[in-house]
This record gives sequence, structure tokens and C-alpha cells, in this order.
Amino acid sequence: ELLAAQVTPLHAMPYEEQLNTKAGLHRKALFNFKKRLLGYLPRDYLSNDKYEVNVTDQSIENLTPEVRSLIQLSWLKPALEANNKIPCPLLAPVASPDVDEYRTKVEYSFGWNQNGEIAVGFLSGLFKEGQVSIVNPQHTKHVSAAAKAIANALQGFLRAGGGGLDVYDRVAKKGFWRMALVRTPLTGENMVAVQFDRSKVPPALVDEALKALQDHLQGSVDRGDCKIATLLVTECDGVFNGIKNDAKMKVLWGTGYIHEELLGLKFRVSPTAFFQVNTKAAEVLYSKVREWSLNLSKTPGTIVLDLCCGTGTIGLALHPAAKHVIGCDITASAIEDANFNAKLNNADNVTFVAQRVEHCIKHMLANVGEHDDVVAVLDPPRAVFVACDAEQSLGNLVDLCRPTANKFKGKPFIPLRAQTVDLFPHTSLSEMIVELRR
Repeated sequence: ELLAAQVTPLHAMPYEEQLNTKAGLHRKALFNFKKRLLGYLPRDYLSNDKYEVNVTDQSIENLTPEVRSLIQLSWLKPALEANNKIPCPLLAPVASPDVDEYRTKVEYSFGWNQNGEIAVGFLSGLFKEGQVSIVNPQHTKHVSAAAKAIANALQGFLRAGGGGLDVYDRVAKKGFWRMALVRTPLTGENMVAVQFDRSKVPPALVDEALKALQDHLQGSVDRGDCKIATLLVTECDGVFNGIKNDAKMKVLWGTGYIHEELLGLKFRVSPTAFFQVNTKAAEVLYSKVREWSLNLSKTPGTIVLDLCCGTGTIGLALHPAAKHVIGCDITASAIEDANFNAKLNNADNVTFVAQRVEHCIKHMLANVGEHDDVVAVLDPPRAVFVACDAEQSLGNLVDLCRPTANKFKGKPFIPLRAQTVDLFPHTSLSEMIVELRR
């Protein structure tokens, strides 16, 4: 119950109530968005009609900041009146097609349970608060059945001796076997990446332990206890408990990649590349992004800028209706996957670049034609704005809609509608999507 409250805090709540709760959080975020925008206007703006300003042909740069704000935020007051004190309509929340066992990626910690037995699963609290016991995921609602089976296989290996090497002790900061990243896509091509610390362990013992891991998991697969398409290992001798995006991987069997299918497209996914953890709900989300993006663009020459593109899922979902898709991401392995996925899906109007957004966007826009319509898709911010933490992303949303200033020279956007799309049932997280138009 303690673990359930930690990883799925809404697990005891009926799902319809979960959706309404999440929509309520997004309404609160939009209310705070309103308050941030009102900070650019006079304090009595909403109660005083003297601030009505007509838009003129005068250059916006030549106006005082107050007049500029009054003109560029003139939409706000009528929008608040029409939408019950928030800047745009909040549509009914969209449910996840799968409510239970939907999660296709988990990271398991290795350690000991409350009975002192070796365990594979999740920390039963915060490590910084002294919680170091591990709880097996068998009774969690969101972890897939395939990932639960793999947890049991890993736990069996470690309890059988771990190939002669110990489980890593977070408190003592010593031991060999640390954690595992597990991906279980709907295609059934499951991936396991195990992290170890080889500090002070002779190379021969490392090789023996890895061979024992491989043999044990292969035996589990052969018996039908679990399914694993590819097994990888990675080293870590630091205090960080996780697998970094640039972690070097060694493939013990399989290709080192898996594939997932989404909206009729096929995607190759490397161990650390970003891919939504609820595939069926991601299809709902990306369909909504595609629908709203196409509504933003009425011309045949649509250029889609997919910034922070990961493995290219959103850009490739939009590519059939676009003249060209240009994506970038800081993670090189993700861009490698994205380019592979473009070829895999015969998307010859797509280009992906491994660079920081601020470095590549000027190059992107240099290739946009005079009559091309541009739809920017960022995560976050975006012209179709999507964020899994609406409250923390408010700064990005405000920057897109705030009045013009020296550091914000572009014409501000206006929010037209917002909607909650649930990708994470039983948790407090969900995606908020906002359609913006200049």
C-alpha cells in the first residue's frame, strides 16, 4: 500500500474521478497562467473600462510598454468573461485507452526488502529520507505484466547468487549489481539493460558474472517465464541512481534496439531514447496534436518544426500532411533512432538533427520558403503546446503569450483551447495540450 501510494497515488480513486481531478489541476494551471499575464497589465485592468485601447497601424515597437501590453493582451478580458475566469476553453478530458498495466518503460532498483531479502523493484520511499527498502512491482497497477515477469527473473538471478557478485548497497556505496531499465513495447520486443559497478572487481569475475546473468535470463526465456528480445549491460561507478542518456551499452544478445508501432508507423527505440510510456494513449495524444496542428495550417506548404523531437514520433505522425518536417534533439542516440525511423517509414520529407534547439532553429528557418506556413511543435513550448506538468511549464506558455519586449520580439500567441489527455492513469500526471495562434 505504501508503494502504491508513492507510484500511483490515485490508484484507489475511480478512473472517471481521476480524469476530473486531473482536469481540475489543469484548470488551476490555466488560472495561474491568467494571473501571470495580468502581471503585464494595470492592477485594476479587469474592473476598469478606461483601459480599452484600439489597435492602430503604429509600429508596436514605438509604443510604451503599458500601451503595448494593453493592445497585445486585449483578447484576455473577453476571454476570461467567456471561459469562467480562465484564458481559453478547457475541453473535456480524454481518457487513456488502457488504464491498467499500460507502462512500457520502468527502471528497477536492486536492493533488499523489509525482510532483508534481495529484491528487484521500486524504493518504498525517498532515499534522502532514509528509505532504502525495495518493493517488488507485482501489485502495482501501472507496470506491464511483461515487466513484472522480468522483475521476477532478475530477482531470481540475484537471489541465486548473482554470478558470485553482490547487490549494490546504496548506503555503504559498494557492490556490483545496481539496477535495470526495462522496456516492454506492445510489439513484444522486450528490452533489459542492467547496470553494474565494476569498481575493484577483477575483469575475469566481471565476465563470469555477466555470463551468469545471460545464462539465467536465457533460461527464464526458454521456460516461458518472461520474454526478452535484447539484453544489454552498462557500467556506472557514481552515486547517481539511474541510466544517463549518453551511457555506453554492451549488447549481450539481440540487436540492442526494440521496435514499437504507433499510428501505423514503426519506430526503433534505443535504451535511453525518449518514447512515451503509454503507447495507446500516446496515439490519442499525437492524433490530437496532428488534428490541432493541421487546423493551425491552411496552406499546402506546411513546414513542421519538431523541437526536442526524441525518436521523431510527433514529426513522423505529422509528416504525411506536411511539406517538410525538421526535427532536432540534444540526445544523439535519439536522433540516430529518429533518422532510422524516417527511413523505416519511407518518410523522405523529414530531416532530424542532433543539436541544441537554440543552435539549430536558425538553420531550420533559413530553409523555410517565403510562402511556407510554419507550425512549431516543441515539448515544451510549442505552437501546439503540450506538457506533462502544466504548472511547471507555465513559464514557457507565458513566454509564448506575453507582450513584446526587448528579449521577446516575436508577435505573441493567443490560446484558443486547452484539453487534458491522460497518459498516466492512477498517477497525478497527465498531458495538457493548448492550441495557440498568432
